[in-house]
Amino acid sequence: MILSEIDCSKVKNLDDIQGSGTTDQTGENKGIDKGKVACMQKYYLDDKKNKKEANEIKMMIIKYYKKYEVDENFYKALCNCCQEKVKGFLGIEGSNQWEKLYKCLSNKGYKKS
Repeated sequence: MILSEIDCSKVKNLDDIQGSGTTDQTGENKGIDKGKVACMQKYYLDDKKNKKEANEIKMMIIKYYKKYEVDENFYKALCNCCQEKVKGFLGIEGSNQWEKLYKCLSNKGYKKS
C-alpha cells in the first residue's frame, strides 16, 4: 500500500501507517537522507546489504511524542501529516522535512516534549 491510499480516519497505530514498511537502500540516516522524513520506512540496508531496523518515525515518537504513544488520534494526525509531506508540506515553514513534520503535528495539537 502507498501512503496516499491510506484512510487516515481509520488509523489507530503506527503499523496502520507503515504496514510492512519499506527499506532504505542507502543506509541508516546518512548524507542527503538525514533531513528527509520516510514515514513508511522500517528498515535500512547496511554496508553488507543486511536488513536492519531503522524506523525513524518510531524513534521520533519515542523521543518527542512518548505521551501520545497510545493515542489513536495522534496516529490519525501523523498519517495526515505524512500525506501532507508527500504533497510538499504546502504552507508549512521549516528548513527540512523533519521540522515541517513537527510543525504539522503541532498545528494539529501535538507538541514535542
